[in-house]
Amino acid sequence: MTTQTCKTGQSFNASTAGRLTEAIRATFFQLNETVWTWHARIRSRGDLARYDDHILKDIGISRADVYRETSKRFWRE
Repeated sequence: MTTQTCKTGQSFNASTAGRLTEAIRATFFQLNETVWTWHARIRSRGDLARYDDHILKDIGISRADVYRETSKRFWRE
């Protein structure tokens, strides 16, 4: 097995590099999922704000509920 030394002086091999690559991939995937979730919240809260009172009554949501939901920051559930 080949061992290499990085700039910090720590040695690593292919197994370590593979684990690092997988960790980076998992982090990127989680970040991507988070951004998509935030985007969906922004879009759905914007849609909710545009509903008229008739539609809100049909789905059982008051105007106060809409205000409370649309006042949240996109990163809040």
